[in-house]
Amino acid sequence: MFPISGLHKGEIRALLRTSLLPLDAEFAEYLSSKPATPCYWIGLKAEDELGLSYDKIGQVLDVVISGCNIQETGIFPQNP
Repeated sequence: MFPISGLHKGEIRALLRTSLLPLDAEFAEYLSSKPATPCYWIGLKAEDELGLSYDKIGQVLDVVISGCNIQETGIFPQNP
């Protein structure tokens, strides 16, 4: 039902770029590099509100997820 729900924003941007590149390279670059916005008001950028770039957030999530066991009931530390 949600085929891209497990991907980070950087992975989605790469997927978008790869998919659109053969059709329109300029449009692919424009969309994949466009800053995320919660659309509350013009000029607001999500990264400014979060205080971190999505690249940094993705790196943190990769470290956290690699050390966790993800189940339907929650996220649990892996047993050593």
